[in-house]
Amino acid sequence: MNLNLDDRRSGVKISQEGSVLTTSPVSPRSLQIDPEFKNLIPPLSTDERRQLETNLIKEGCRDPLVVWAGHDILLDGHNRWEICCQHGIDFQTVEIELPDWEAARNWIINNQLSRRNLTKEALSYLRGLRYLQQKKPRGGMGANQYRKMQIPQNEGTAQTAERLASELKVSRATIERDAKFALAVDALIEMLGEETRRYILSRDAKLTKRDTLELAEVARREPDEAKAIMKSRIIGSRQSRVKGKRSLSREEGVSYTSGVGCDYLVRVTPDTWERLSQYMLETESATLGGAIARLLDEVEQLRKRGAEPGAK
Repeated sequence: MNLNLDDRRSGVKISQEGSVLTTSPVSPRSLQIDPEFKNLIPPLSTDERRQLETNLIKEGCRDPLVVWAGHDILLDGHNRWEICCQHGIDFQTVEIELPDWEAARNWIINNQLSRRNLTKEALSYLRGLRYLQQKKPRGGMGANQYRKMQIPQNEGTAQTAERLASELKVSRATIERDAKFALAVDALIEMLGEETRRYILSRDAKLTKRDTLELAEVARREPDEAKAIMKSRIIGSRQSRVKGKRSLSREEGVSYTSGVGCDYLVRVTPDTWERLSQYMLETESATLGGAIARLLDEVEQLRKRGAEPGAK
């Protein structure tokens, strides 16, 4: 039986394989929260969480939470569940019959992809997870997987990417980029902690997809440096780090890592360093390399505009 639950009040459309068994009140204590399932739910921003809490306190929980039948594991409604438990708000559940763990995981990803309020980073992450899930067994997407920074390509993976791209109405190249982004996000979460997930995927996020990929490369080579960068970004102390606490300890020169690129150590005047640091802050780049790449992009765009007919 196909489940097609279209709740006009919530704007959430659930359209996956499964069977609806019952809708009934439930005790919060009877529900099980699978940490991996919960982590598939893109985090709310501070404002979104506050608004949801206000609505639940005022109107109650009108929409049922979705539970995996026979397992009592929550599949959808984790934020509402937390708020309802905190304030003693009653809620109902809908049970859905699914054959196994992979089917339940896939149901959650598909359900989240149907939502309209996701950030572009969250959409990219979920599309990447869908692609990786169809290529790898459970548990194969941690930091060790990211070390190669390559998605193996063969006829099977190409067909998977094409099929998923057609289903989600994006290009195959987008799906493959999404997979690298998902690997980078999971690697950073594994290395730097769960707070990283909200920082990258919610509307409070300050890291772009490019920043995330660059930071994952830093984490692969210099985990302590990546932790320091992320910590300073999260607690808002990044400016003091850039101005006074960052130093170049290696000898001047160039090192090359295959698949990563070059590390350049150069001398600049204090004025140039301050200007680069300020630009890094203004563009909210995770690394100085990212800031320079942005600056070069802007220069190229200005150059193209100047070359247009009629440009002065």
